Amino acid sequence: MSYNDVIELNVGGTRFVTTRQTLLKESQSVLAKMFEIDSPLQPAAMLKDGSYFIDRDPKFFEIILNFLRNDKLEDLSKTELKNLKIEASYFMLENLLIIINERLDNLNDVIELIVGDTRYVTTRQTLLKEPQSVLGKMFEKDSPIQPDAMLKDGSYFIDRDPKKFEMILNYLREDELADDLSKTELKNLKIEASYFKLENLLSIINERLDNHKDVVELIVSGTRFVTTTQILPQSVLQTAAMLKDGSYFIDRDPKFFEIILNFLRNDKLEDLSKTELKNLKIEASYFMLENLLIIINERLNNLEVYRFRYWNEQEKQEFNYSVKKSYFKGVPLHVIINFFTEGLTGSFRGYNCKDPFQPFGTHFVISHDDIIHINKPLLENFFWPLNIKEYIEEARNFLVAEMKGKHSKNQLPSNRIYNLLKF
Repeated sequence: MSYNDVIELNVGGTRFVTTRQTLLKESQSVLAKMFEIDSPLQPAAMLKDGSYFIDRDPKFFEIILNFLRNDKLEDLSKTELKNLKIEASYFMLENLLIIINERLDNLNDVIELIVGDTRYVTTRQTLLKEPQSVLGKMFEKDSPIQPDAMLKDGSYFIDRDPKKFEMILNYLREDELADDLSKTELKNLKIEASYFKLENLLSIINERLDNHKDVVELIVSGTRFVTTTQILPQSVLQTAAMLKDGSYFIDRDPKFFEIILNFLRNDKLEDLSKTELKNLKIEASYFMLENLLIIINERLNNLEVYRFRYWNEQEKQEFNYSVKKSYFKGVPLHVIINFFTEGLTGSFRGYNCKDPFQPFGTHFVISHDDIIHINKPLLENFFWPLNIKEYIEEARNFLVAEMKGKHSKNQLPSNRIYNLLKF
């Protein structure tokens, strides 16, 4: 016999093959004494096939054998460690017992909870944050007060609302309560905090509820908004229906309601397109918000402009000039377009597009927002060196007078304009 002998074992009906050297790793253990050369202590029986029979649990013996081979213990649950400890104690494997006990001590500070039907994992330290609370007393070491039940897997069952318990657990972890809780959520959370006697949390909840007396919750077509009675005018609340939870329902467009609410908070209206302003005007009228309507109407009036653009190839620069539509005093849009874009040709070639900027050539583009691109040859060939502003002003004076029938050829501010005009 030698230390390199191969040993066959039958442990509870399962066959294992190892070496004598592995089994002697812990010299004071039962296994070492069983398989030491010339040891008087032998396994329970040698079977006909020459293997040694040991009447223990093969599942945990496999873990023990792997530990003796590698000097490492695999990751195990709390229950598995407890069962392995029984086997390690039987075989008097002191080094393995030290590791198991260290693992169990560490796991004793990790608490698994089943609250309602939801599993939570936390630490004893977290649950003891408020030591006078029910949770603090439940999970204090050697406490006589226990959770509702301990399950087979070592977790603790608590028969409470898991959603509210999650808020409590997060509060204990962070020392902060989430800011976005509604009045209803605070009231429900107060019930749970009272049950667990979490006095610090109850103080925060009560303070929040006091502040919530002036808080208004609005459900606008499915979207939730929270504001205060100081911000919200009575004309808005008059349009709302109160729900069972104390919030108000308003059957309007939430997108524009958000814009209205931000205006009421800040006294400023964000930048909006012409279409958005028109839609917002409908909502502001519905809620009878006169100050907002004044601003919207001012914005809409300012948007009633023609914007002229011209690309100068020599200077590689785009020139822009905007004038209110009233500047042309009733000159029809098609007359303005025809003049600024075609000049001598007199033919109307325009179309709508989403991208108003193009190299113009002899064509023009007028976009949906009344941007008029001036024909490149028209300005460069016939009006240079007039700049775009002078050109538009001169053209406007002529077109307005022409519409009133007040101009003759000799009275024009520029013969060039008259020569170009072809209606």
